Amino acid sequence: MMNKITLSSQPLWVRISALVKQLIIPYQVVFTSLYIFIFSQLCLQTATAQEEKTFYFMHSVPQSTSYNPAKKMDFEFAIALPIVSSLYVAGSQGATYKDVVKLDDNNDKIISISGLVNALQKNNLVRSSFSMDIFGVHFSDDKVNFNLSVKERGESYASIPKELLGVLLKGNGHADYLNQRIPIEPNMNLIHWREFGIGGAYTFSEKLTIGLNAKAVFGMGNIRPDLRFSLLTEDSDNYPVTLTSGGRVQSAGIFNVLDKKMTQDAYVLNNYKNPGFAIDFGMAYQLSKRVKLEASVLNLGKITWKTNLREYRLSHQDGSDQSYTFEGMDLAKLVTEDPESEAFEEVLDSLEQVVTFTNIEEDGKSPEAYTTTLPIRSHLSLQYEIARNFTTGLLISGVIHDQIFQPSLGLSLQKNFGSWITLSASYSASPHSFQNLGAGLVLNLGSLQVYAVSDQLISTALNYQKTHTITARAGVNFVFGHKQTLRKEEALLEDDF
Repeated sequence: MMNKITLSSQPLWVRISALVKQLIIPYQVVFTSLYIFIFSQLCLQTATAQEEKTFYFMHSVPQSTSYNPAKKMDFEFAIALPIVSSLYVAGSQGATYKDVVKLDDNNDKIISISGLVNALQKNNLVRSSFSMDIFGVHFSDDKVNFNLSVKERGESYASIPKELLGVLLKGNGHADYLNQRIPIEPNMNLIHWREFGIGGAYTFSEKLTIGLNAKAVFGMGNIRPDLRFSLLTEDSDNYPVTLTSGGRVQSAGIFNVLDKKMTQDAYVLNNYKNPGFAIDFGMAYQLSKRVKLEASVLNLGKITWKTNLREYRLSHQDGSDQSYTFEGMDLAKLVTEDPESEAFEEVLDSLEQVVTFTNIEEDGKSPEAYTTTLPIRSHLSLQYEIARNFTTGLLISGVIHDQIFQPSLGLSLQKNFGSWITLSASYSASPHSFQNLGAGLVLNLGSLQVYAVSDQLISTALNYQKTHTITARAGVNFVFGHKQTLRKEEALLEDDF
């Protein structure tokens, strides 16, 4: 018999919101936890954060050089306008629509609990990325590249154990979880920063180009939970449940906005007291007339969080874990029961005894400054010119965030139709996501450039029910001096002489 929840019932986020409101005290933590949850749900509903594969090879767009400072754009000069020049979003999910949504005997759509749990991995990595150009200037000639940029950046990830969702969906009394201690250690980090970059590249010979970007970064906000739970349900009378919890939540910046100690304008405009530094390194080597090798490492740096600090402990004051034993508690009721029901309230009342956050300032302590590393990105690419204005490329990428590594691979084709239009198509794969077909378009309308690209555009259009991932980028730039056009004009002038 299929374990199911009808789509007409209250959505899961409503139920978990009710749980969070009653479990987490004080109010600021409630607000922020809901913020993180809703943010993660948006990612779960829309996207997986793999590295862009199509966009990397779109050399006519100035922002593509951000993946390798040694890359050269197709124009001599470009200006990136605030907000509209480049808006990039991405995210991640473990299960697809087809895994979770099924039809029952009456042909009504339902959420299949067994389908959701079976689709999950041991640890389910949910990632999202955001990047927006505030301003940028790019210059390039045959020898030298130069750029200035200001960007708003954001990254979040959550590593959610399969056991956590399994216990909530199947219930801790399920045969899979009886008489064994289930460790549940979710991992999460949300970081928002602003970066001011200056960089360039120099071509040392006909074959080798080396590039470097130096970036002053300022942390705007961060939430970094370090939590641990364990659950033991005994197969005996009343199914006694022993729940242990501990850990802490560190944050900077965000809580001060939520409790109105910092205005939103101050957060956006004057939040420069959490400094950091990072560098990007890249190289390009022309192996032959048609083949080019490129490699880059990005975001080698960190942010020191010094101001607007908060820390909440889940452990006892001496650092030991909290532990309580309950009788007959079924965690699945948090999902299957109505939030206003007595059964739902009983589970909340029990959990409230063991899952309670305390501001360490109530213990007479002050939060200490801490550091976070930026997500490190690496790229290795090989490009082959099939014919004039027609190239193909292979790209291997990886992201390291808090010692979690996520690799990905992509194949791409690009065709330039003169200096006016560029069309791209790609295939990409990342862990648990192997059906990504993407496309990109660049229109150069005089000095105005318009572009849009997604690594999953084609595959989502063909079968959205199996989509694990989505990345999307679009923008408008001002570009001047298309190099290919200028070379043709120079050749014509030489012929005239």
